[in-house]
Amino acid sequence: MSFAATERTLEFDALTASNDTIDDFREGHDRAYDRGAELRFVTEETARRLKQLYRDNRAAAYYGKFEAKASPFRAGMKPTNSIQPPTMA
Repeated sequence: MSFAATERTLEFDALTASNDTIDDFREGHDRAYDRGAELRFVTEETARRLKQLYRDNRAAAYYGKFEAKASPFRAGMKPTNSIQPPTMA
């Protein structure tokens, strides 16, 4: 998972859907997730889980001591996409 890509996506969405400026997102990583929830791009629960996932894994991954912890998104979740690739007969 790319935390940078997730945060930049939420920031871009907030910038285009509100009067926010890029300076509003310089305070730290939580701001993008919190603002995404405020604008209903993600649920508050998803924002909370993303922030926790960041806290649990980011520093270790960044400094090369990565031991991934279980993603809260995988626990008990089933895929919602039932599209299957076509089969060749």
